[in-house]
Amino acid sequence: MNDNLNKRKSASLRCLAYLLACLFPIVGCQQVGTSLHIRDYRNDGQVVQYAQPFSQAYYDINSAGELDVILREEVPADGNPNRNIVQIVHIQSIWLSRYPQSKSEKGQISGGITYAIIDGANVSVYSGTGSTHFSHDKKKDIVSGSIGRAVLNIRSGGIPVFRRAEVKGTFVAQRNRREVVRLTNQLERYLTP
Repeated sequence: MNDNLNKRKSASLRCLAYLLACLFPIVGCQQVGTSLHIRDYRNDGQVVQYAQPFSQAYYDINSAGELDVILREEVPADGNPNRNIVQIVHIQSIWLSRYPQSKSEKGQISGGITYAIIDGANVSVYSGTGSTHFSHDKKKDIVSGSIGRAVLNIRSGGIPVFRRAEVKGTFVAQRNRREVVRLTNQLERYLTP
């Protein structure tokens, strides 16, 4: 009987820990499809890891052959349901190379990554580069891929959330030019001084 009680107690504690992790304002629960995993290297030598799912993922290919992937997530701030934290990630790469490509290069692109964390008046923007492996399902008009380890550093103002972040993850993005333009414009407002 004690074994059953201990098993139920252990399962309840695991469930509680899972729910608390989901409610943390920047750290989310792992999601199949679109999520980023962040390793933050602190000044004291400590490494803190986060996982952030994104419920919105869109892409578009412009006339210059550049791929834009936009990820967005909005969650309530810890302890304040009237305040939300918005995270926007923009991955921009050359999609169609004008030069001959090797077999491995056809599924890999390198590009710039911008990651903004917006908490009311506080905005932290990080940028860097990394490699992305992708595949394009033309029938469903979906781009799916993975982000290799990209190093992001603080770009502008706000309170730094990370000191030096390494980001990797996966995405599945639906083609939606309107949302890509809208979210890119929203992000650009935070990039201009």
